[in-house]
Amino acid sequence: MPDMTAEDVRRALLARYPASDWLRAFEVPDVAGAQPSRYCDAMFVHRDPSRGDLVGIEIKVSRGDMRRELADPAKAATFSSRVHDWYVAAPVGVLSGSDVPPRWGWLTIAEDGSVRQERVPHRNESPAVWAHSWRLAFTGAVQRTATYFAPLGQPQASEVSAPPPDYSAELLAAGREIARLTAALELLQGQLYDAIGSDTR
Repeated sequence: MPDMTAEDVRRALLARYPASDWLRAFEVPDVAGAQPSRYCDAMFVHRDPSRGDLVGIEIKVSRGDMRRELADPAKAATFSSRVHDWYVAAPVGVLSGSDVPPRWGWLTIAEDGSVRQERVPHRNESPAVWAHSWRLAFTGAVQRTATYFAPLGQPQASEVSAPPPDYSAELLAAGREIARLTAALELLQGQLYDAIGSDTR
């Protein structure tokens, strides 16, 4: 059986957090309209305002990946402060309990896609208020995720024997590149306007 990929983990998380109950987003940037410095692998917001659950998840498919995450604690803090529950999700056997910080929740993904909660996270009862830019960043990620993972809906009978190619990973990468190029274009436009303004004075 080949090693599980981040894509496999994403699909398992989509099953755990169904669209009927949750707003679902992958690759959530830390800001909108500028060059992001960090991305959260997955975020889920419950649709019921009376619950208002905010969940953030880092996806790890190797122990080395987890070590790199822990070497930069500011990255997780950027996002974990904005949610109630913060998890790491990894395929079964990749991490041990000692690899996971005490306050983090821990989800394991089996080969059949089932998700098991190995550890309950320390709940953050007062997440940081979401600034306007952050809400825009999350909303954009929700829209991209809904588009990229549209084939995960109920298949039609004609699709069962020959499912369409899955380009979700490529599209997620393309979305990140588009955000980078958009930020660069906005910067160049600002520099051009400044130059034009200085020439007319």
